[in-house]
Amino acid sequence: PAQAGAANEAFKVILDEPWRVERLNQNTKQFIGGLKSMGFDTMLTETAIVPVLCGDDETAFAMTREAQHNDVFVLPVVSPAVPEGLARLRATVTAAHDPSEIERAMDVIGEAGKKLGVIK
Repeated sequence: PAQAGAANEAFKVILDEPWRVERLNQNTKQFIGGLKSMGFDTMLTETAIVPVLCGDDETAFAMTREAQHNDVFVLPVVSPAVPEGLARLRATVTAAHDPSEIERAMDVIGEAGKKLGVIK
C-alpha cells in the first residue's frame, strides 16, 4: 500500500508539473550531447541514467575517484556486473540539476577521461 501510494503521488506530480519532465529531458540531452562531443561512448542511451564507457575495471574505478574527488557523484559498474572490458561509470541526471551543474560535471568527467586516456 505505501509503494502504491507513493507511485500514485509521483504520477500526480508528473501530470501537475510537466515542466519537471521537460527539464529532465533538456538536462539529459545536454549531458549526453556534451559527453559525446568530448569523445565519450554513452552506449546509445537516451535516458537520465547515463553510462560512460571506460573500458577496464581499474579505469572505471579511477574515473570514479577523480569525479568524486571533484564533487561529481558517479558510480563504477564493473565485472561481473558487466562483461570484462566494458566497465563504465553510471551518472544520473535529474530535473533538479542546473545547466551550470551539468556543464561542470561534464568538465570534471572530461578532464578525468583525458587524464586516464579514455578520451583524447
